[in-house]
Amino acid sequence: MQCENDATEDCSAITCYAEKVYIRLIDKNTNENLVANNTFSEGDINIVDQNENTISFESFSETDGTIAIIIPSTTSETFNYTFQIGTEINFSTLIAVEKIGEGNYCCGIEKDIAQITIIGIDNEIVYETNTITIFVP
Repeated sequence: MQCENDATEDCSAITCYAEKVYIRLIDKNTNENLVANNTFSEGDINIVDQNENTISFESFSETDGTIAIIIPSTTSETFNYTFQIGTEINFSTLIAVEKIGEGNYCCGIEKDIAQITIIGIDNEIVYETNTITIFVP
């Protein structure tokens, strides 16, 4: 980013961190991570928002089996995502983001995940780490 004048802050040296939600797919009976054991690959997972736009993964780790998605909020708002895993597993999430501070010129507002709701499948949510564990039947 090039500054227009000396009064404009140069954001090129600043790293901004987006809120992320981490998702783990765990076999309900065996407690195995279904990504780490290759039951599901990246191509088996489809995530869309309320407008049917595909949501890409920011990272996909087969070593620890965690899927990470960025929550692209610049205001307080709620996101609705629908997940399709393989051919038979479908569930929805509502992720509410709230503004917690003014932030700064480069990175925008400070925000936090206020609430996560999962519809259609057994789950466990750990807010401290924004981690959702989905228990796949």
